[in-house]
Amino acid sequence: MKVENDILKNAVETFNRNHNTHAFNLSIDLKEHSGQFTCGRRTFDVIFLVKTYMNRARVGLALNELQRLSSETGKPAILVTRYINAIIAEELKNSRYMFLDCVGNACLAFENIFIFIKGNRDTVERKEISPKPLNVSDVKMIFSLMDDPALLQNSYREIALRSKIALGKVGEVLRNLQVKGYLVKLNNLEGKLINRKKLLDEWCVAYMERLRGKLKVGKYTSENNLWWKNADLENEPVCWGGEVAGAEITGILQPQAITVYAWGNIGQFVLKNKLRRNLLGDIEILEAFWVIDGNPKLAPDIVVFADLMTSGNSRNIETAEILYDKRLKNRFE
Repeated sequence: MKVENDILKNAVETFNRNHNTHAFNLSIDLKEHSGQFTCGRRTFDVIFLVKTYMNRARVGLALNELQRLSSETGKPAILVTRYINAIIAEELKNSRYMFLDCVGNACLAFENIFIFIKGNRDTVERKEISPKPLNVSDVKMIFSLMDDPALLQNSYREIALRSKIALGKVGEVLRNLQVKGYLVKLNNLEGKLINRKKLLDEWCVAYMERLRGKLKVGKYTSENNLWWKNADLENEPVCWGGEVAGAEITGILQPQAITVYAWGNIGQFVLKNKLRRNLLGDIEILEAFWVIDGNPKLAPDIVVFADLMTSGNSRNIETAEILYDKRLKNRFE
């Protein structure tokens, strides 16, 4: 809480200092993370969502929280963090989300008042201050437990096999989950995941930052931008992730970047669909990290949700929210 309060205080002080004409002013209540935006005789109550660190992988989840916070409090919500780069600032503005950072970047909108500042650079090298982050073994095993909660009652050996991690890592992951407040022991043999939506959010970021980059088989391109519509996945060791899976589930997305998860030899798939290696291609083939059951057409819902939510793309984030409400909400809330 102290770190968050320091960030909020710093960001608000920087904003007020940069607008010392007194035309605009922000006041804060550090205890409630609430405040007021004043312009002349007009005053607007606001609520702040403070994040220690922000990058593209974290934007979607933060926007989800902003919407929920605003809905719960009935107040406009403002994202506050140490630093927001120009690209993210532009995306937040275009999506009509308000933000402040500690170096003077800001986007505030109240009735006919609009303030947008981007491009201020962070000259201080900062390290995120947070509990021990999830590592690769955590990410793999937590996925297995979220995908099949009953697995938690199985032996360490079975959990390790299903998660594709070393047997000795299972106990470490379980202890980390307890420390973070995601696991309670019911007795010596049984446990239960709690705070599951928060765990899913943290897992999505960790998946993007810790594991996803290690799964790359290669990038490809095709002369036909719509090749995926007629692609035959029958008897091929591949399934759709990301935007194609999101489009299949929700029916609202027009895929631009194509994600394929594979668990075997993809030579025939690549040849059949006339894909060509290209480091800058918009077709990404990744190694499936979970245990495959049958010949699925789509990656697990949790993986598709993470692909979309951490993409930093507003249309993907909207699709992820629909997917969550449609397929995941009952499991995580």
